[in-house]
Amino acid sequence: MTQKPVTKKPATRKPATKKSATRKPREMQVKETTDASRTARAERMRTALGRIKAWMRSNNAEDIVDNLAPPTSDEEIASCAKALGFAVPDDLRELWLLHGGQNLEKTHPFLNSHDLLSPARAASVRHDFLSTLPTLRDAPDDLVEVTEEELASDEWLTIGKIGRWDVWVICALTGRLFGSSPDYPQLYAISGSLLDWLETFAEGAENGEYEVTRLGKSCFVSPIL
Repeated sequence: MTQKPVTKKPATRKPATKKSATRKPREMQVKETTDASRTARAERMRTALGRIKAWMRSNNAEDIVDNLAPPTSDEEIASCAKALGFAVPDDLRELWLLHGGQNLEKTHPFLNSHDLLSPARAASVRHDFLSTLPTLRDAPDDLVEVTEEELASDEWLTIGKIGRWDVWVICALTGRLFGSSPDYPQLYAISGSLLDWLETFAEGAENGEYEVTRLGKSCFVSPIL
């Protein structure tokens, strides 16, 4: 009698289960990314500021460096934010944590010919620029460098000034740096951020694109035209 070959049934194997890596909640991942980005920008801020101060000291503008105020405190920045009603932009916060404005205003300005304001001064003079916004909003076509969202926002902060109306302002909504003056146009873009401007300033100064001017007891740095 012919026997049929025995067919072995293949053993049923359970699919290997990979141990899933423990994932952090998305909120935590976003926060860590944000914190890393802030840390990196803070380091870039320190580097740019160090380059600018070194150039100033080697180009007879040490008075500007010596006129920079000591670091401000987290409490002072928090008080400024409370008065403003919105958070201080990260770049400005990092700059204030290095130098909280100037010791004296109207002499040895740091932001080209504009004084760098302290948190308290920035909060106290903010209403001057805000009072010009209704007029600016009435002629949006004249402001080609300002977005509709920026123009509609009230989250503007004055960080530098010459007199009352010639100011540098940051739109906290976007972090962009603008200049404002009674001259046309009344609001114009300076840089994509305060950090970008400082890095461009440092590079330009080192490449011979800026000069130091002395007027009486005051001195300031300006681009060579």
